[in-house]
Amino acid sequence: MKRVYGLYDRRDLVQNIHLPDEGHDYSPTKRQALYAFVAEHFSLETKSLKDPTGRFSEASCVVEDEAKLYTFGMDRHKLPANALNGFIQLQQALR
Repeated sequence: MKRVYGLYDRRDLVQNIHLPDEGHDYSPTKRQALYAFVAEHFSLETKSLKDPTGRFSEASCVVEDEAKLYTFGMDRHKLPANALNGFIQLQQALR
């Protein structure tokens, strides 16, 4: 990527975090990198979001129960009768 961006004199726009010993997930190290990236590119003030060590604090984050995350089902709203249910129904509707 840096080589391609370098063709336009914009190597400085390429950023990445290399974590070779971690799997494909959304671990704390990846979240920390994402928070910094978003804050930088949206020009966000982050001082109040960091703990005394300078890391973004997740202390105020709430992990909801799975059931609360569903829009339909799980004792919440019922799926509308005319809703497409599955890929085959979607394909048929698009034809």
